[in-house]
Amino acid sequence: MVVVKVYGTSGCEHTRAARELLKALAVPYDYVDIDSDEAAAKQVEEWNEGRRPTPAVALLSGERLTVLSDPTGEQLEAELTRLGGLAEAAPPSPS
Repeated sequence: MVVVKVYGTSGCEHTRAARELLKALAVPYDYVDIDSDEAAAKQVEEWNEGRRPTPAVALLSGERLTVLSDPTGEQLEAELTRLGGLAEAAPPSPS
């Protein structure tokens, strides 16, 4: 199982796109607005050499943490696939 947390800001189009993609892929995630959570903002800065790119998507698989900074939809989906975070497609229902 992959635990997903999206760190972003409410006005960021890339954050909105990442959240919409996760919803479309039926991937549960937590969202943290770094404009209102200073500790989360500092965490994003630690991951990114003092910068605050949004979104920063943290993927925890077992004890391994992967952080994607401002990923494209393709990058996010590829990493979720690699980590086993996408549910397999449901088989077609019988007619």
